[in-house]
Amino acid sequence: MIDVDADEVVPAKYDVSAMPTLVITDAEGNELAKSVGAPFSDPEGAIKWFDEIGAKIDAFAGLQTKWDDSKHADAAIGEKFAEAASALGKAKQAIEVYNVLIELAGEDKAKAGALHILVAKMLLEESNLDGASEHAETANKLLPEEGDARIDLDMLRAQILMWSGDSAGARKLCEKHYEALLKAADPRAMDLADTYLGTTESDDEQVIAKTGRDMYLKLAEVFVKHERVWELKVYAAYYGLSCNQEEAAVKELKEVIEKGKGDWVKIAKNVLEGHEKKEADKDGDEDSEEED
Repeated sequence: MIDVDADEVVPAKYDVSAMPTLVITDAEGNELAKSVGAPFSDPEGAIKWFDEIGAKIDAFAGLQTKWDDSKHADAAIGEKFAEAASALGKAKQAIEVYNVLIELAGEDKAKAGALHILVAKMLLEESNLDGASEHAETANKLLPEEGDARIDLDMLRAQILMWSGDSAGARKLCEKHYEALLKAADPRAMDLADTYLGTTESDDEQVIAKTGRDMYLKLAEVFVKHERVWELKVYAAYYGLSCNQEEAAVKELKEVIEKGKGDWVKIAKNVLEGHEKKEADKDGDEDSEEED
């Protein structure tokens, strides 16, 4: 039995560091899966999520048996097992397996480098900047200066630098690849834009808003058929409300509300309602000043 009254013991037991966190356990309280953040927003989404997570738990159990039977020597099974662990939020277990796979990679620098990137990404998600930096730098020594793996690594290094406070270094790495990825309509351009805007430094908020709006409008144009297009449009509108492009931004938010899909419809509604309330308050203040 889990002691559900122990408000501090339960989060510590399951390594809960953010809210909401959903943990699925067996009857003895052993963790089967964990999701940080809300994995669903309505009953239909909940049914789908629990069906999917059930299948992932079954797959994980089978792969764990195969991995153990191989005495942790079958790299192909190990990769599938690590992916299954990661899909269930079992970061520590996945990292342990990836570290074994790094050893199995031996002199295959490309393979080892790619595995170091995976570990670094997971450590960054766990807010372990030192560990993520260590694996990223090891990958940096193993991988060639060109190619997809280098782009993935530089994107990761940019995020690490951003969270470490080196905004200039992060922006430099983003600028190194952004235009080429955008021109090639490579979806990674969207992630690079997110990182770049997260490091923008200026005393003029209008400059930041204008930069963000221009980037997201261009991305929405390039990735018009991508599933993330509604996200891009909401961000473009959000920045538009802050750089004197309210009319166009409101129109864009209404388009997302009318035609969009997923949680971004709700987010667009919230942004629009917040803007309308702000405008109403402003008009009320002006009316009060005129009466005085």
